[in-house]
Amino acid sequence: MSDQASAVHGSDRGFAKLDLELNDYPGPLKTSLFGIQHVLVMFTAMVGGPLIVGRLLNLPEGTRIAMVSGTMIGCGIATMISALGLGFIGPRLPIVMGVFYIFIGPIVAISKEVSLAAAMTALIIGGAVQFAWSPLIGKLHRFFPPIVTGTTILLIGTGLMKIGINVATGFNTPAFGKPLTLGLAALMIVLILVISRFATGFVRAMSLFITMVIGYFISAALGLLNFQSVADAGWLAIPQPFPYGGLAWPPLVGLIAVIVCFFATAVETTGHTLAVCRITGVPPESWRIRGAVSNDGSSCRIVGISCAG
Repeated sequence: MSDQASAVHGSDRGFAKLDLELNDYPGPLKTSLFGIQHVLVMFTAMVGGPLIVGRLLNLPEGTRIAMVSGTMIGCGIATMISALGLGFIGPRLPIVMGVFYIFIGPIVAISKEVSLAAAMTALIIGGAVQFAWSPLIGKLHRFFPPIVTGTTILLIGTGLMKIGINVATGFNTPAFGKPLTLGLAALMIVLILVISRFATGFVRAMSLFITMVIGYFISAALGLLNFQSVADAGWLAIPQPFPYGGLAWPPLVGLIAVIVCFFATAVETTGHTLAVCRITGVPPESWRIRGAVSNDGSSCRIVGISCAG
């Protein structure tokens, strides 16, 4: 949403001005750069979930790569459906469909108690349940005032701060807590704040992209990057369905926990959709809420089948 929220003129929603309206086309160059920025932002956010699961379960490198690949495929498909729509699925809004870190706990617990296949089965079942109740969520969204959805998003976000801090500080890696790691993380935060505060227009909209490029080159110059796994990996990899041995029934308690997480994410998705409707100036209609929630459920089934974590 950075390309939509960085404006200096245009429609005023009372809290944000937009350079571009919902269906405006900024041209091929800006569109390409905004798209690259979204992909990079998505990548850094999406790979965190499967990498954390892989680290907690001590999975082999090949399995972790498969999980990252499946996650990115699921997120990419879901984001396209989110923007373009597929029948009644998708809100037709510029919303990135990504990883919900709230699932990490149940997935790890089910995997340790039964198997990773059982955890993926729980995701598939939970996604089907969310898809089924999406019409109800769509009709009931009027009973979720901003204080409810906002508080839910806040609680989930603050609960996940520990994960973000661990990743930024290099937890469970040789670089954990070292001054160089902490300094680099602080530098990235400062760069984003400075660019967002003092830049305008296109440069401000590209603040995340600019910061990531700078951070990447600084990391490379300091020898913090390891390209060996990239060199060893193939150029093209096609995820295999059910790579962990097919379906396996999860424990009832674990399945219930996953379904509860899906309900929480449905509330969060409702809040996101209502917020984007307000920002872009479109009516917060029930079909958009249903489309966003059903997209969450269907994409989770894709992720669960295509080997993601």
